[in-house]
Amino acid sequence: LSRAGPPRRPRHRLAAGAERALAVHMLLGTEERTRAQEDESSASAFDELDIAKLGASTGSLYLSILGRVYDVSRGSRFYGPGASYAAFAGRDASALLCTGCVTNRCLLTSVTKAAAALARGGERQHAATRTCALEAERWLEFFETHDKYPFIGLVQSHRALARALSPRPGEAGSADESERPLAFLRLGLHALLGPRVPTHSREVLVELVLADAAPASLSEPAAAESEPATGRESTEPAEPVEPADEPADEPAAARREPRAEAEREAREDLLDVLQAAEAGDGRVGLRVVARVLELRGSADAARGPAYPRVAAVLAEVSAELAIGSLDANRYFRLG
Repeated sequence: LSRAGPPRRPRHRLAAGAERALAVHMLLGTEERTRAQEDESSASAFDELDIAKLGASTGSLYLSILGRVYDVSRGSRFYGPGASYAAFAGRDASALLCTGCVTNRCLLTSVTKAAAALARGGERQHAATRTCALEAERWLEFFETHDKYPFIGLVQSHRALARALSPRPGEAGSADESERPLAFLRLGLHALLGPRVPTHSREVLVELVLADAAPASLSEPAAAESEPATGRESTEPAEPVEPADEPADEPAAARREPRAEAEREAREDLLDVLQAAEAGDGRVGLRVVARVLELRGSADAARGPAYPRVAAVLAEVSAELAIGSLDANRYFRLG
């Protein structure tokens, strides 16, 4: 049989054969464990922002997939500035790679669909995230076995998310099937925020988006300010032997105040990064999450079960982004 075009070179034939063999193993569920499953206790630890900073300072290109960081400098024609996969470099690209997205607009569509599936429940909520998990593992296999892209360390926060998304239920620390959609939702929201928002603030913001009682959480800073005496009664030096009138409330008050402070700092970090962000796809992701938090804090968003509410808000923000109403200079009221 004849075929159009020049014959494939041996290396290309070998790569194509390896891809087909891996696909067969994945379909049968018999793919071998990669080196990424080995002991990681001695690996260097990075924050996601370190990947971009380290690359900029050394002139190298670094990319993270499922929390594992690789030096992709030798693939600059793919991952360098202006290249097809430039969006993957300088960050953890798990959510983008497993969905096939190279923009935050595309990623928002995938995150919105995942939230809708989570709200509906049933088998449909697992199908997309199962495919995403397998695709992420395929990319991990690609980087792990590529002779040009050495492994250099871990982004611990995303490694934990990766274990929650892992398609291997038997692996220590991995989630069961029912937890994968929520794991992907978290991964996608982290990606929309991007590495410029500090890791601890991203974690707080993501949980605010997904929290069952997000409106109450958004109002907690004011509540903490209106009850300053509660946190001081147990440490008042003038009455060292007097117990507090309501000792049962002290642990709750002690927990609420640091949490409210962390949420306030996370919102401020988001607004600071948003204000400093240059126009482009990165700012789109920041505006999306800021708008989601704004809607989650409104009175209307307080009604109904948690995940359908999150899905409805994400769908509304997707529609706003599509028609261009998420103006770059608008002020977001985040509490």
